[in-house]
Amino acid sequence: MIVDDDPEFASSVAEIFEAEGDEVIVAESGTEALEKVKQRKPDLMLMDIKMPGMDGVTAYANMKDLYPDLRVILVTAYPEVELISTALQEGAFGCFEKPLDHERLLCVIDDALADNASVLVVDDDKDFCASMEDALEEKGYRVVTAHHEDTALEEMRHRNFDLVLLDIKLGIQDGWNTYCALRDLRPDVPVLAMTGYEEEMGHLAQRITERENRPWMRKPLDLPAVFMLLDEMRKGK
Repeated sequence: MIVDDDPEFASSVAEIFEAEGDEVIVAESGTEALEKVKQRKPDLMLMDIKMPGMDGVTAYANMKDLYPDLRVILVTAYPEVELISTALQEGAFGCFEKPLDHERLLCVIDDALADNASVLVVDDDKDFCASMEDALEEKGYRVVTAHHEDTALEEMRHRNFDLVLLDIKLGIQDGWNTYCALRDLRPDVPVLAMTGYEEEMGHLAQRITERENRPWMRKPLDLPAVFMLLDEMRKGK
């Protein structure tokens, strides 16, 4: 379902999805979308934030009462920081700015509709990220990597993740500040801290452990232990 008060935008996006073989329903307001959702639950909703009457975030909150697991990606042409933050904290899958990066959006939608879990690996060591990506994908995880805090936050805005693997020494960046920024954006996504500098960063790792109620990991990682922990986190243990 595409929800946008701009008919030209809605029509152009609908053509992209129809070319992918998807069935598309269009609504021109939050109120109309809510009525259509009551009749039929869509697999995914692409909804504008700023619309006359009921804004997209309010419409999403009402829809969650009907379908708590509804997958919604919000779009906006305006820097509605508070609304975007509220929507992500409420569980919206992601948020994109207009004009849309169609290729990236389709990739994120694939993630939203996939059954296997997705992991964000945040580490400035590109070789480590590549090796973790290979290892996790071999186990069936969908993996996105980020080498800087800004990139990690952008990825978290665009899509939801089941797990975050966070190196708490990101070059000259403070790992604790990165952790807090990720937590502010997505308070419900589990974060697993890791570091190869125990003496220098151990105190920050322990602070994250106390917040997350799960142990931090030392580099080089014991991969079987990581996979076991990830499985337990996915099961909500």
